[in-house]
Amino acid sequence: MDLRILTLSARPDGSSQIESRVVAFDSVEFIPGRTPVSLSPTLDVAALSFIQLPPRWDSNGPYNAPRRNLFVTLAGVLEIETSDGRKHTLEAGAALLAEDLTGDGHVTRAGEDGWLGIVARFAQPNEPHSTKGR
Repeated sequence: MDLRILTLSARPDGSSQIESRVVAFDSVEFIPGRTPVSLSPTLDVAALSFIQLPPRWDSNGPYNAPRRNLFVTLAGVLEIETSDGRKHTLEAGAALLAEDLTGDGHVTRAGEDGWLGIVARFAQPNEPHSTKGR
């Protein structure tokens, strides 16, 4: 079974784009002495939080990701619109790596029932790993 994540990034011309990438797994002995499992490479995140957007929440225009963030949809629908007008829908189980820190940005909208997810925030250069309260 393949795990695909969407990656939101800026092209060299500044426009935003979303690409689908397959996550690689290695066989590891996750529990000592037990049958190996497949595990992806470790992501060095600064903080992990749950996030909830109210029904029909809208970013009211394009913006850039404030830092590299990995979003995982738990419930509801999240729509991401890239600067070329393409819309991508994230439903339960979908993951998005937002790393368009520069460029034209993107628009985010929650569906009719809102959106519930997990956000893993990556450390920024020269920043301690703790982002408590942010």
